[in-house]
Amino acid sequence: MFDASTKRFISYAQADEPDKPADGEVQWLSFVRRHLNAAEDSGVFEVWVDHQMDGGTDWSSEIETKLLACDIFLLLVSPCSMASRNVDKEIKLIRARQANGERVHFYPLLLRRTTQAGLDKIKDLVLRPRGGKPLSGYFGDDRDQHMTDAANEIEKIARDMARKKKGAALPASEQDSGRPPAFPQCLPDTSADKRAGPGPPRAVPPVVPRLDPLPNPILLDTKWLTRMRAGLAFSLRRLRTRWLYWFIAAVALTLGGGVYYAFLSSYDCNNIIDSGAWHRGGCGVGEK
Repeated sequence: MFDASTKRFISYAQADEPDKPADGEVQWLSFVRRHLNAAEDSGVFEVWVDHQMDGGTDWSSEIETKLLACDIFLLLVSPCSMASRNVDKEIKLIRARQANGERVHFYPLLLRRTTQAGLDKIKDLVLRPRGGKPLSGYFGDDRDQHMTDAANEIEKIARDMARKKKGAALPASEQDSGRPPAFPQCLPDTSADKRAGPGPPRAVPPVVPRLDPLPNPILLDTKWLTRMRAGLAFSLRRLRTRWLYWFIAAVALTLGGGVYYAFLSSYDCNNIIDSGAWHRGGCGVGEK
């Protein structure tokens, strides 16, 4: 909850807050304050209107004091307020504060349709509700919704201004850093040493630089081990493949040579038998 450090002044015309409203008339000040009561009760800001003055108070001096102290100037814009001399004085005082560089937010809220001459007094400001349509142009829930949007915006402005005022009260160094206030460092009490007088100089231990071990590049890079394993496996596969090729070729040559020799032997024996030539050692048959 914020403290009530943000103060708001509501400027209005008495005609916009009739004591006994007729049919169709609206007590606009009461309507606006109903939507601001929640933020006011929670301490986001203070609201001040002229009917809060005690009896016998110099109202002109009191109003000027409140205008000089307010952070948000809420102007209820209507034909009556734009034609009021008192409202004109209040607007001029707020303009003078802004010209002097003071932080005061001018918030105009359009209640009823107003002439262009009256609106020219605040032509440099953005009106609410959005779109420039007055609250009197809405009815029921639509009017409440637009007033609720304006009340939420006013509450946000009040919170931002209270935060800035709180930050301005801090030292400049703490404002820039964004850190909490620094506490003084706890230093050893040397008052006893000062009373004892100067003594021998204290030995200061040497400062040994810390040397971190260098990383082993072989242990860091393990890609070479993976490449070596892959190359070895590929060489073994090629060696096994070559030995298999040589073995198959040797078996094929052996089998081919045996078949060829058997074929030649059978061919020679058949020719000898058919020709009737008998000789020793021919086909293993003795001579007759």
